Amino acid sequence: MNKDYTEALGSLLELTFGGGSAARSDAALQSAIAPLLALGCRQHRLGRGKTFVHSGFAVYSVFVLLRGSARVICYSAAGAASVQDSLAAPQMFGLIEVVEERLMFAASVQANTDVLVLEVPAALFRSVLQNSTPAARVVIRNLAFLAVRNMDNVEYYTLNRPQQTLALYLYQACKD
Repeated sequence: MNKDYTEALGSLLELTFGGGSAARSDAALQSAIAPLLALGCRQHRLGRGKTFVHSGFAVYSVFVLLRGSARVICYSAAGAASVQDSLAAPQMFGLIEVVEERLMFAASVQANTDVLVLEVPAALFRSVLQNSTPAARVVIRNLAFLAVRNMDNVEYYTLNRPQQTLALYLYQACKD
């Protein structure tokens, strides 16, 4: 594993997910991305409505949403689309698939706004997790966030009658 890559990705993840004002600086972000581009990562600037993760496609990368927001779309067996979540940067998509070594993406991810996404090859991402404590900490925090978020969603459906669930959903949706 290339030590430069481990340090560069670890630094980017800390910068992006650390929540400090430095993460908001485009200059700091571009400075952190530059060495990763030389090591095999790709940067994508996509417009609203563009899909950057496709359900059912092979898991070849982790996508780090650095700017903008995106929605997670799942499909039924009949092919009906359902928006499962809408998340603002920073986020990682494909993380669970890479950590669990799944073969295909479980959902599609589509840009809600103009987005900046860093595509990190899955094999390199796994290697960084094994060799970088700061990167592993960021990933653990992100997985914990997803677990809590999913538990909250399940509670709506399991602890309340359908009418109560609808009322809670509408309340949450209107709070913003």
